[in-house]
Amino acid sequence: GASEKWRNLQAYSLHPGAVQTDLARYLIGEKKFNDMKANGFSSWQDKVVMESLAKFVKTVQEGASTQVYLASSNAVGKDNGKYFSDGKVYKLGPFATDQTKGEELWDVSE
Repeated sequence: GASEKWRNLQAYSLHPGAVQTDLARYLIGEKKFNDMKANGFSSWQDKVVMESLAKFVKTVQEGASTQVYLASSNAVGKDNGKYFSDGKVYKLGPFATDQTKGEELWDVSE
């Protein structure tokens, strides 16, 4: 049956972190984003904010590293169903493991 077919299926959740992509255009607007790419920062405030954030932003390769690790490593089999960040298992807070809240979310999202 179906359960036999999928018995070796593994599932994980992860957070890639803040990754340097062009998705910022949806936060600051397409026009401002394109202007910043073409002409640099329009104000010293933008410069300070963006340069400060750059210290915490990952490259695309760094952001994908946990996904690649989970897809390719045999070592994570024991961690099926767990949450990962930066290639490590992280304990979820009580809000994320509340069965009642999970069922409520399921019901409203069906």
